[in-house]
Formats: sequence, C-alpha cells, structure tokens
Amino acid sequence: MRWYMFPLIGAAFVYVSTTPFFKAEQRLAEIEAALKAGPPAAVQLNAYRRPNAKFAEATILAQVVTDETRLSRRSAGGKVRSRTDYTMLILAEPAATDMPNLIKGLIILEKSEASGLANYMAQNRVADGPLGPVVSINGEISTIDPSGKAKGALAERKLGITSDLIIVKPFLGGREAYLSAAYSDTRGARTKVLLAGIAVALMGAVKLCFERAMRSRRSPVIET
Repeated sequence: MRWYMFPLIGAAFVYVSTTPFFKAEQRLAEIEAALKAGPPAAVQLNAYRRPNAKFAEATILAQVVTDETRLSRRSAGGKVRSRTDYTMLILAEPAATDMPNLIKGLIILEKSEASGLANYMAQNRVADGPLGPVVSINGEISTIDPSGKAKGALAERKLGITSDLIIVKPFLGGREAYLSAAYSDTRGARTKVLLAGIAVALMGAVKLCFERAMRSRRSPVIET
C-alpha cells in the first residue's frame, strides 16, 4: 500500500467515527447528569415513553411475569463459534389480570447477570399480582434487544410487541455502580475510535518519511 493511502484512510476513519464520537459525547453527558440527580420517580409501564436520548433511565412499575424464557445468540453463519445465553422476562401493567397480546416491556439479561434478579425483585416488590410480583424497577431503558431473539420467542407464544417496546436493564448491582461503569465504558469506547484513526494517519506519516529517505539515498550524485 502506498504511503499516501494511510493518511487518507486515517482521515476517512476519523470522519466516519465522528457520528459515534458525538453520540458517545451525548451519552457521557446524559450519564453524568444522571449521576448528579437522584433516581426518577416511578411511572407505570404503559405510561412510559422513552425520550430521544443515548442514555435513558427510568423507574418502571410493572408486574414481572415469572414465566421466564431462555434465549441464545450464536455467531453469524449458523456455526457455533460463540454463544451467549439470555434470560427474558415479560413485563405487564401492575393491574393486569391476563397476559397482554402486545408486549410493551421486557427484561433481557445475560445469564451471568440474571443471578441477582430474584433478589432484586424481592427487595423492590411493592405488591403481588395475578401474573407475578409488582416491582419498582430502576434501570437503563433501551429499545435494542441484545439477544436478537425476543420477537421470535414471543411469536412462538402468539404474542406481539408494541411499536414502543422497551427493554429494561435493572441496576442489579446498585444504581451508582452501574452508572459509573457505563460512563467509564463509554469514555473508553470513544477514545479507542479516535486513537485508531490517529494511529492509521501516523503510520502514513512514518511511511512517507521512510520513502523520502530511501529516495534521497537512491538519487544519483551529479558531478560538475
């Protein structure tokens, strides 16, 4: 690869990374604001609307349907090179007496994280419902299914999802610990994106200096 390709690739990488960089900046600001504030007041599941933010926190009041579902995510191509197991729990309105046909909320956790869920639910239970305990769940709110399998698993049970489905990740290890870790992870990811682009550009600069030095050595000496 010619030397001039490295700074071009580096510049392109930095340009492409601008969007995720500013998204990370926004998420960092939102997490920092959350750290300074207290947990939000509880809101019933169907009344909650996720804001247009990179980080959203809420305290959701909902019945946690105790019939959990196991999900597995495998690597692309169908070959089991890696596998991650998840636990999925359906959320329903606190006053619901029957399973809703359209699901508004889910808890989806990696199997390794789910071990503390039962204790969290016991500590934050506010009542008992016909579908499961009514729990005040403080956590991060996302719209992305980390397993990629939730919609299919619900369809097998003849259940659909609402257009504003939310995925709740409870602060199982404590709110401050979760927010601090999220802040650190986001800052680290932002830095890696920028450093990668800078490294590629520097490689081009080094290669340029090397090629110039080699050309000067090969240049013939003209005697007069």
